This record gives sequence, C-alpha cells and structure tokens, in this order.
Amino acid sequence: MLLVTAVVAVVVVVVLTGVPGYSTLAYGAIWFVPAIVFLVAGQAVLSGALVGAGELLPYAAVITVEAVARLILFVMAALTVLGGDLFSLVIYAMAPFAAWFVLGVPTGWVRRTATVRGQGSWQRQFRSSMTVASAALVTGLLTTGMPAILSGMITNADGYTLGTIILIVTLTRAPLMMPLIAFQSAIVAYLVKRQLSLQTVFNAVVAVIGAGTVLAALASGFGPVLLNWMFGDTYTTTRVILFWTTFASISLALLFLAGALVLARGSQRGYLCIWAAGAIGTFALLLVPFEPWFRTILALALGPLAGVLVGGIYLVPRKSR
Repeated sequence: MLLVTAVVAVVVVVVLTGVPGYSTLAYGAIWFVPAIVFLVAGQAVLSGALVGAGELLPYAAVITVEAVARLILFVMAALTVLGGDLFSLVIYAMAPFAAWFVLGVPTGWVRRTATVRGQGSWQRQFRSSMTVASAALVTGLLTTGMPAILSGMITNADGYTLGTIILIVTLTRAPLMMPLIAFQSAIVAYLVKRQLSLQTVFNAVVAVIGAGTVLAALASGFGPVLLNWMFGDTYTTTRVILFWTTFASISLALLFLAGALVLARGSQRGYLCIWAAGAIGTFALLLVPFEPWFRTILALALGPLAGVLVGGIYLVPRKSR
C-alpha cells in the first residue's frame, strides 16, 4: 500500500504542475483540485487494501456511506435545496469521497492497511500499479468521462439536444453501473474464491442482462414522469429512447464483468486490453455519421462488446486455444 500511495503522490504533483490551466483557477480552486485528488486516490487505495486484507465489512461500510451521501446530495441538489453555482455542484459531487477518511481514521482501518504488503518485488508491484493506472484511465473515459467524450464527438447536434443526450445517458447508466463500479474489488475477490467456474460466469452474465432489462422497462415506464418532476420541461425525451439508453448500459456492465473475471484470473494486462478494446469500439461507432441519438445508443450498446469479446479470448483455457 505504501508503494501505491507514493505513486499516487507523484501523479498528483505531476498533474498539478504540468497540466495547463490549473495555475489560473480562480477563487482558491487551485487548492480544491489536490484535495479532491487526495480524497479520490485515498478511497481507491484504502478500498483495495481492505479487500486485499480480506476486510470486506469495512470496505462495504466505506462504499455504502459514500453512496448514501452522494444520493442525498444529488436529491437535495435536484430539488434545489442546495443552492450555488457550478463550482458548488462539483463540491457536492466530490464530497462523498471523504467517506474513507471520516470512517477510516477513527476506526484504525487506515493505520492497519498501511502495513499491508503486496506480493513480489517492488519493481513488479510498480509495473502492476502502472498497468492498473492505465486501465483506470481508459475505464474513466467510458464511465465518468463519457459526457466529455459525447460533447466532443457529437458535433452535429445543437446545444439542447447534446445536453439532453448527456443527461439521459448519465441518468440511465447509473442504476446498473454504480453498484458494479463501487463493488468491483469485492466482485473480483468473490470470483477468485469461486475459482471462475462456467456456472459462476453464466450466472453473473444472466444477472447483469436480467437486471438491465428490468431497469430498461422501469425507465421506459416511469422515466418521463421522473424527468418532468426533476427538471420540468427543460429536458424531455421519449419512452423509446429511455428504454434503449438504459438497455445499452448492459454492454458496459458486461465489460465491467469481463474485466472482473480477467482480474480474477490474475491478468492485469488482459484487463487493460479489454477496456482499451471497449473504448476503441465505442469511439469508432460515435464517429458514424448517423443522427445523434441513434449513433449514441449504437455506440453505447455495441462498442463495449468489442472489449467483451477480447475478454472471452483471455478467459478461454489455454489448452483449448
């Protein structure tokens, strides 16, 4: 854990000193950036260490508190209970990452996990950390970075349409993706213990597809009412679009599952290749010159499946290749 912490510290220094624009942030935002990086990195390091040490209950507590705090702040912001400008909304979104610090320091979880040692030499751990960091970068592009990707690649849409696409995609992916993102480490640990039997893989795939289908039906049935309640007439769309954007999130969920299965096999390089293939497939389909909504749904539904196929290659037993 100490090595990973050192790597994170180096990355923070490089980003803050080398990325243009940070030095010009106003109203003290320059100090906000490293604080957020510290909180996000701290949660990632502590979560990984807790799972690696087999302390799943503290891990679940940290993730649950963060998720509940994020939900409360989101609902309060949506109901305009919380006021403020865009900078304030960013703080509301990132503040829940402090859950690990609030819980981990008083309980001693941070102190205990600080002494957790990885397997192998420090060179091997460093290479593994860099591989995982690269995979995290690609993962971020397809998850939290998707609004920026959509705004940069969908150039034939007006501002209202683009804003609606970004909002709907973000909202319809969240119910299926947030639990998978939050508990990915626990999922990997569970799959390792189950030794990746064919039945385990089949059950996981069926569960993801089933949950996504149910959520798509719910989004189609209740989505328009919820959108009107939260945003009025500012953002509107059809039931068909709500169904297909939610259903398309199944592909990304399967990509997460494929990545978890490959990590459970101990292949960090395979994990990186899976996410890279999914990103390439998604970005390639976003370049297809179709109507904005159609190509967005097409890219979200089919793009990640390229990574799933690569994951299938890594999961095939060596003797059968």
